Amino acid sequence: MTDWRAPGYTELRELGTGAFGRVVLARHDGSGTLVAIKYLSVERLGGDRFLARFRQEARILATLDSPHVTRLYEYAEAEGAAAIVMEAVSGASLRAVLDAHGPAGPEAALAVLKGSLVGLGAAHSAGIVHRDYKPGNVLVQNDGQSKIADFGIAVRSGQADVPAGTPRYMAPEQWTGGHAAPSTDVYAATCVFFECVSGRPPYGSTDLDALEHLHLTAPIPFEDVPEPIRPLVLRGMAKNPSDRPASALDFVGELERIATEAYGRGWERTGRRHLAEIAAALAALSPLAIALGTGSGGGGGAAGGGLGGPGGGGTGGGGAGGGGAGGGGAGGGGAGGGGAGGTGGGATGDANGGPGGTGNGAAKTVLGHAGTKAGAAVVGAIVVGAAAVFVIANRGGGREHHGPPRSAAPKGPTIAFASLTERYTRPALMVAGKYVRIDGLRDPALAQRVNRELRAPLDEQLRRYRVARVADAGGIGVKNPAIATGIELGLRGPRLVAARYVFKAHNAPLTPLDLGTTRAVTVDLTTGRRLRASDILRPEAVTRSGLADLERRISDAAPGKGLCDGSERSGQDTLSPRTLDNDDKETRVLDLMPTGTGLQFDVMPPLLGYFWACAETVITVPYDRISDLVRPEVLALIKASAADPSPSPS
Repeated sequence: MTDWRAPGYTELRELGTGAFGRVVLARHDGSGTLVAIKYLSVERLGGDRFLARFRQEARILATLDSPHVTRLYEYAEAEGAAAIVMEAVSGASLRAVLDAHGPAGPEAALAVLKGSLVGLGAAHSAGIVHRDYKPGNVLVQNDGQSKIADFGIAVRSGQADVPAGTPRYMAPEQWTGGHAAPSTDVYAATCVFFECVSGRPPYGSTDLDALEHLHLTAPIPFEDVPEPIRPLVLRGMAKNPSDRPASALDFVGELERIATEAYGRGWERTGRRHLAEIAAALAALSPLAIALGTGSGGGGGAAGGGLGGPGGGGTGGGGAGGGGAGGGGAGGGGAGGGGAGGTGGGATGDANGGPGGTGNGAAKTVLGHAGTKAGAAVVGAIVVGAAAVFVIANRGGGREHHGPPRSAAPKGPTIAFASLTERYTRPALMVAGKYVRIDGLRDPALAQRVNRELRAPLDEQLRRYRVARVADAGGIGVKNPAIATGIELGLRGPRLVAARYVFKAHNAPLTPLDLGTTRAVTVDLTTGRRLRASDILRPEAVTRSGLADLERRISDAAPGKGLCDGSERSGQDTLSPRTLDNDDKETRVLDLMPTGTGLQFDVMPPLLGYFWACAETVITVPYDRISDLVRPEVLALIKASAADPSPSPS
């Protein structure tokens, strides 16, 4: 890294450093204003390409004027280095808050989400999409208000650019190189909101391919947050961007209404007060707070090598500070520390910047959660974490990855996942629906047929919900009844696409047959035709004798000792052509879906004469046990589709 420094500033101390740059606290020589300067080593980061990104961040920040976005003062570059001069924010990153304290509680999480939405809204109004909103890019100030930082990979709204972001919080369209839009940031903000409430990200896999699959296809885990705020999670994390709020500011109105109904008119004040307690305690241990003297109690001057300041009381009259000259001289060179907001007087650090004692009261309690890593965590909020950003660069039809290796980019038609939300009043029910569609088919009429058939399982289930029968709830009221939809892919083309819809009920007061569980669909992408069981199995396999053989093979492949763990039937019902893969849930004994390893059957044992206590079961029969029952031409298409990875989820 070059020794070049931004002109016109006196560097006071380093706030954080990494392989690609550092952040320092400095004083503007003309006005005396304290600032944070972010330096990057252009050469280490890749030269002109990254320099252009850094300039872009400066241009973006220069257009934004919001109390919820870190303020830009100046941009400078020279001699293979560049610097952004920003306001110095005293506080802690949301990442540090969550790591130190765990779940923040609904009111605090709502306060963070609202502040972030307002800040993102300012960016959206300027035509900017952040694309990397995450806890590490949110600074929680000592008063509980939050600010968004690091617009390093932001783009103009509507730009595709290259897919980028932090995988835990990336919207489905980011995984697939779609256009960046304000709703992309809404998705990320809702993921972070979910983590603030529950203590974990919505999808927690450490495998990149698995994480992509979860963001693209997995049901939204709304059950893990309190019932009153589930509509916010379902709305903000909708798989289809068009089903999310169009902009962050549009989402604010919904948030305020739901928050007020659930937690009263003082919810934001309560939430910010809680955040302030945690953030102030964490910030008191950070190099920035030490240099600013915000952690000091009754002592004068800034601690640990910071600029000396006037004497006086610290926050709440408690805490500790390192020694500094009372009228503006330089303090000692070591680290100062101590609690903020305590009720008693903390011990003062020594003249060399030694650690001060902690104040009493609330600050000591909160610091107990922080442990010894709090200072380092706060530093991490200020430094640009280049290695934490996942970027895919397109080169010659393939993908270059800054992160774990992944498969090559698909060509031709792609599988996409769209979503819709429907609400019913009789019975009261919200359905968070999702369906499969194919993008990129050249023939519009074929595309319409294909997508109509692929969506049929969802439409079939929605029609049933409209006339559903309400189960006896024993007179107990049911809150927020909902159905979520998941999709499992069996085949991904190029000829056949197969998918199983999984309907997951939460507090839905419906009978088992009306609830629905799973439904499979297989479509030929060259004709738009849906393949039923009779199209997949040989003609002799769908006779009564053939179906008896099929039932035996399915039972042999079932876990345990057969269907219903080998229990005896109470009746003599058997499979018949009319109960095989039809659209009537009340008479359909099984449906099937071809996969890469075998035929997957969804079996309803009670309709075969077993006790109703036997649950609906999904069983896969390997091809080596069942291929003789499959039409040869269909088996060839299945094998070709199982071997070819395209189309793939997008």
